[in-house]
Amino acid sequence: MLQNQNVSTAISSDARISHHARQLSMQLQLLRERLFPPSSQKMLKTFTSGEAAQIVGVSDGYLRQLSLDGKGPSPAVSSTGRRSYTLEQINDLRKHMASAKPKDAITYLPWRR
Repeated sequence: MLQNQNVSTAISSDARISHHARQLSMQLQLLRERLFPPSSQKMLKTFTSGEAAQIVGVSDGYLRQLSLDGKGPSPAVSSTGRRSYTLEQINDLRKHMASAKPKDAITYLPWRR
């Protein structure tokens, strides 16, 4: 009789653990969907002019001068005067630099190697 009781306790413990595991899994899934719904999209951060200059391979001052002269893509300018570039603008800047300096195009467009 004692062995039957141990078996039923073990089965009920297994069932209880399985039930709790399913509940926890469901709660985690709901939390995941609430924090990041399937329909949402992640946005890539914008890059400061210093970061953009480093990526392209020019100085920050040169990038600032291009912006002031109206050459290349126009960065977003904050209320404090800081410039920020999207990845698309950085790629446009690379293309602009490659066309302005064809001898150095491989430097600005590294995927052309």
